[in-house]
Amino acid sequence: MKRILVPTDFSDCAYEATKVAAEIATQTEATLYLIHIIDIPLSESNTNIGMVNADIPETIYMMKRTKQQFEALLKDKMFEKVTRVIESVDFSGTYDKVVEKAKELDIDLIVMGSHGSKGIKEFLIGSNTERVINLATCPVLAVKKYQPISSISNIVFASDFSDNAITTYNDLLPVFNVFKSKLHFLKIITPLNFEPSYKSMASIKAFVERVNAGNVVTSTFADYSEEEGIQHYAESVNAGVIALGTNARSGLGQFLRGNLAARLVNHSDKMILSDRID
Repeated sequence: MKRILVPTDFSDCAYEATKVAAEIATQTEATLYLIHIIDIPLSESNTNIGMVNADIPETIYMMKRTKQQFEALLKDKMFEKVTRVIESVDFSGTYDKVVEKAKELDIDLIVMGSHGSKGIKEFLIGSNTERVINLATCPVLAVKKYQPISSISNIVFASDFSDNAITTYNDLLPVFNVFKSKLHFLKIITPLNFEPSYKSMASIKAFVERVNAGNVVTSTFADYSEEEGIQHYAESVNAGVIALGTNARSGLGQFLRGNLAARLVNHSDKMILSDRID
């Protein structure tokens, strides 16, 4: 892992996410990119090429304020052991700019704060975090509250363990390795997508062998819905992170397509790690 991107609006929520990202960057010696989005009207004469009118008072004020906020943030001790921190400002955009920046910089992981379904309607409210989760081509870690990486003893990887899940697991593996936590391979059984436990366990164990996952916990869990099952299982093992990510077209595999990851971001206090596979 070489490059980590953190969108920030300088809110408490973004600060929590930045602390997690700084810890990951410290352990991996990755470059940490901090990006702040300012929604400023474009100059009428330059709208076709997307240039900002830097002369209007609002632009001047916002630029000065953002500079001060970055200066204050970068003094925080969380960055003391980070190899390299690069801050930047972009204009006239929200989640689209984050996704574009991630592609431009070949980012390995986006770490975002999320207010969940409640909170102020600013840059990092739940809907924008959900949007990045659905559009980003790299893994996204959504953080609602800070928890030291060293204190996270369990991670739940919930999947249908189809062929597509192999790519997801490999994409998320570098993040799993950073946390060094016990990994739980979980398949949810629901009334609408029922499957005998022995068949589910067989598919999980076959998957473990295919990806050479080593010493992991394999489990099935029955509940009324995938979302409830994942949350209840995660609570039962005191997991700090819930990881999602297959791209199957039906059943449990509709994680991202069916907005399950988005619902978990809103309703769970766990970190949500997701990966979109096209």
